[in-house]
Amino acid sequence: MVGRTLLMLLAVTSAQAVAPRLEGPDGSAYASASNSNGGVQEAVPFAFGNLRLNCAGCGSLSCYAYTQSVPANTSIITRATLAAPATIRTDKSASYKPSTKEVLAWVSSHFGIPAGNLQVAKPTKTGDYTDTFKVNKKSVKVRHVRIQQVQSWASTFNPNTDFGPLSVEFGFIAVHLDKNNVLAVTGGYIPSLFTSIAAAPSSRISPAVASSFAAGAALAAAPDIRPDVAKALRAAAGGDPSALATASIAAAAGGGGSSGSGGSGGSGGGSGSGGGAIKSGGTWIVGCFDSGCGPVWKENYFLPPGAGSQPRSLDVYIDAFTGNKRLVIDNLKTVSAAVGIGHSLYAGQVKLPTGKGPKNANGGQYELTNFKVNKKGMTLDWNNNPDATNDLNFLLAATLFRSADNTWGSGTTASDTDVNRQTAAVDAHYGVGLVYQYYLQVHGRKGLDNKNTPIDSFVHVGKGYNNAFYNAGSMFFGDGSRLDLNGCNGFTPLTPLDIVAHEVTHGITE
Repeated sequence: MVGRTLLMLLAVTSAQAVAPRLEGPDGSAYASASNSNGGVQEAVPFAFGNLRLNCAGCGSLSCYAYTQSVPANTSIITRATLAAPATIRTDKSASYKPSTKEVLAWVSSHFGIPAGNLQVAKPTKTGDYTDTFKVNKKSVKVRHVRIQQVQSWASTFNPNTDFGPLSVEFGFIAVHLDKNNVLAVTGGYIPSLFTSIAAAPSSRISPAVASSFAAGAALAAAPDIRPDVAKALRAAAGGDPSALATASIAAAAGGGGSSGSGGSGGSGGGSGSGGGAIKSGGTWIVGCFDSGCGPVWKENYFLPPGAGSQPRSLDVYIDAFTGNKRLVIDNLKTVSAAVGIGHSLYAGQVKLPTGKGPKNANGGQYELTNFKVNKKGMTLDWNNNPDATNDLNFLLAATLFRSADNTWGSGTTASDTDVNRQTAAVDAHYGVGLVYQYYLQVHGRKGLDNKNTPIDSFVHVGKGYNNAFYNAGSMFFGDGSRLDLNGCNGFTPLTPLDIVAHEVTHGITE
């Protein structure tokens, strides 16, 4: 089965033109990945393709994506790409281990970024660390060095409040190394921020003022929160940050205070009884938005659930000069179990176990993820790409089915509309869940491997493809070459229950 981490990340991508295949010096295949923002992300040895990186925000080597909605205009980012394997120090052997300064110098030279706009990311446990993976039963060590983009200031504030260069949000390059050899690079940088920030020495607001404005913005973004949480935010917006450290709020949020990390010139999180459960320490950064890039105060607020409200984790961005709100986004991407209605091709109207996510999710808040049985197994659209299921490029093009109203399919595949494309997915999703439940209830078997590993399904494989098959823990279903149910030649979509059961059983016996 393709790695779950990879598939979960793939689910949010959209179909792209397939990038050319590359080869390393040893003849091993390299896979070029593209995402919804377009462009090749990186080239990596295929064996490393689905390895999950532990560094925050790094994704996996073959499927890195900027997952938050900042910057809203992703075209300002130049993606870090590697067309072929590279060497940090060409005058050294392959076993040489370069220093972080040497890696930074290579990034500066390779991507044309002024060295003064780069720093090794801190803390060092995420800025420079090594993972050990199992590849073909062998232990392989991969080192990850995270290089952060920074932007400096053209003017100097009071030395007691000056915070120096600021980290650029979404501006970083992660270099993935096998000693002196660069296996892959991920991330990106923003060339428009290579110039210094120009500002009058007295124009920056203080961290305390920025934090009070952030509390007010968080309150405005969550009008349905619990009354005691709203009261605390109003007090913090009025200049009393200690109001966020009340025991009642901390208990509802899970309890326990935490000290914020803060930043240069920043303030730590609440130090009272549970303040950190509500507010994380703020810090100055450079953020990019629809209206442009600039220095902002970024602070996070966790707002616990109430009787009529969902929990929220709000990132609030406050302009460093005006105190105006630049952006508020909710990063709590909760997905809960739901039951939808499916109009299938073969089984009529059926109840579908689905997932319910945030209302503003791209494509709709409901997704074809089975939370009832099949333990979060997903049903995805193969987008009629060829049936070369071992090709990472086609996996990257697969998209998770989503809906705004939890109603799926039309009962027909007569035309290639979005709702009609869902019809084959309804049969596959319903069928796999039913077969999963059969093996559990009748034979006491928990999925293919008896370990509750989810079974993912892909529909619309190939064009006019008269087949369905099992491969590496997932199910693949062709559309068939018959254009209508009453035709005589070829097949209709190969998703009826008997075919689904046949393919799932292949997975069990293999």
